[in-house]
Amino acid sequence: SLVFSRGVRSAASLGPALEIVAHEANALFGTRRTSVWLHDRRARQLVLTASSDPGLETGARAGAEFDSPPTRGLRLERPQITSDGNDRLLIAPLRGWRRALGTLIVEGPAAVDDEQLIELVHEMSRQLAAEIENVQLLDQVFRQRRLLEDTFNSLTDLVIVTDSELRVVQVNDACVGRLSRPREEMLGLELAAIVG
Repeated sequence: SLVFSRGVRSAASLGPALEIVAHEANALFGTRRTSVWLHDRRARQLVLTASSDPGLETGARAGAEFDSPPTRGLRLERPQITSDGNDRLLIAPLRGWRRALGTLIVEGPAAVDDEQLIELVHEMSRQLAAEIENVQLLDQVFRQRRLLEDTFNSLTDLVIVTDSELRVVQVNDACVGRLSRPREEMLGLELAAIVG
């Protein structure tokens, strides 16, 4: 969780932070490859968002209706060890508070026994899901804020927003253009100083 949080802050993006987690998981478990697949709800697909294997191209997709390892993970309650051809896979669901977020897949033999690996990956997937959900929610808040700001600034009428003491807290682009004053100069002034 701490590695992921540091990765999000330094990379300012979910994908690179998950790449760091995938590499750290391999080192921790002694496995060959760790991959993170996130659910794209609109497309009804899972997207390979990060992998410790540079040979796997991120952005690959798996349809949610097919029975591939990533899609099986969406339906699981707890991590499960299975085999895919010659490879041993540990498939773990990434479950958020509200919905399934994706799947964590750990491949190859591990440095610990199966029971211990399942418990370690279960705890890791729970913490990782909480962190992913927080990042996604924060991203959604920022997108909504940008949309609101864009809408506010696209109004052709002059709009001045004040606090309860009639100090200016926001003005739209039309107001800035009409009054020919920088926005920063108007913020914090009393309303009467601008339109009195």
